[in-house]
Amino acid sequence: MKVGLLRQGLTMMKAGLVRLEQIDNHEDLLEYAEDDEEVAMAILEHERIRKEEGLRTFDDLIYDLACLFRDSPDAAKWAGNEFEHIIVDEYQDVDDAQQEVIIALLGTRGNLMVVGDEDQCIYGWRGANLSYMMSGLEERLGKKMSPAIS
Repeated sequence: MKVGLLRQGLTMMKAGLVRLEQIDNHEDLLEYAEDDEEVAMAILEHERIRKEEGLRTFDDLIYDLACLFRDSPDAAKWAGNEFEHIIVDEYQDVDDAQQEVIIALLGTRGNLMVVGDEDQCIYGWRGANLSYMMSGLEERLGKKMSPAIS
């Protein structure tokens, strides 16, 4: 049971772009560990070992890229505008880290089409942020989107 809680806590933190390298007190992680101190301490130890051993999880593939784009305007600029069109299916299930990557890849000239249904948002347990589907994308991009509803 605690292994599942550890895994979910790590997933939620990385989906939410929590900067684990800036946290040294397990008490700061209790909300992600359902107030279980043992799990919160295990999250810190897991990350320490993972970095020490040079290991990456599936969550790290997106998290590391999102952090790179957030921390390095040069990296975001390099990656942005490489694609003229970006299509994201199941957009209702996008989390904060995934949104960061989408925005960076979009750059200033990309065209974005998203497909999703707010009634099918089933990944809240792993950080899906329905606000992007509803209005968060417009707020982030600073422009009105044109919905195509069918």
